Amino acid sequence: MRLEQKDKISSYRESLYNPEQAWLAELHESLIDQRRFMQLGVTEVRFLQFLVALYQPKLIVEFGTLIGYSALAMAQELNEDGRIITFESNPEHVAIAQKHFKKYPGGHKIMLMGGDAHQQLREIKWEQNVDMVFIDADKGGYPDYLNWAEENLKPGGLIVADNTLLFGAVLQDKKPDGVSMNSYKAMQEFNLRLADKTKYLAVMIPSDEGVTVAIKR
Repeated sequence: MRLEQKDKISSYRESLYNPEQAWLAELHESLIDQRRFMQLGVTEVRFLQFLVALYQPKLIVEFGTLIGYSALAMAQELNEDGRIITFESNPEHVAIAQKHFKKYPGGHKIMLMGGDAHQQLREIKWEQNVDMVFIDADKGGYPDYLNWAEENLKPGGLIVADNTLLFGAVLQDKKPDGVSMNSYKAMQEFNLRLADKTKYLAVMIPSDEGVTVAIKR
């Protein structure tokens, strides 16, 4: 498909299906301006909202809060008794996200956990099965997050992961420049594990960066 045609299709699709509430659009613009290489796209967030509205999870665990855009977007589609626990290691992002959760609708449904998620997951005692896991954090940590999800996600629960193409790196026979070996191997392992049909029913959505959705069997 020609690039021009692809751009037209993208613009048409977004004009139809991706209009955001004014405050959410403002938050996304702030994300693009400040962290343009880290933002989750509007289409991907809309897809997250679709899954939450369809599945109505009681508990979502998110790895990678950034400034709270995806968590707040998901919270809009949660029932009032739904909750999101989100982990963020960067202190600057934690401070910004906390302000956003206090300012914008749905923030009361979100609990932000600052610090090293890998360490905290080993220490926290989970008394409730998790319904949905969203992963958009350190790429080298994806297999570790999947290990945790396999233990704590209920059967029939959802795993959603962003950047599973790793900016195209997973398509290469060897690690390309600009991507760490740890991230390269970790994402290949993560994708292969989700492709295990005995454990998951999974599909990779053909977005630019790759979004994978899996149902735990």
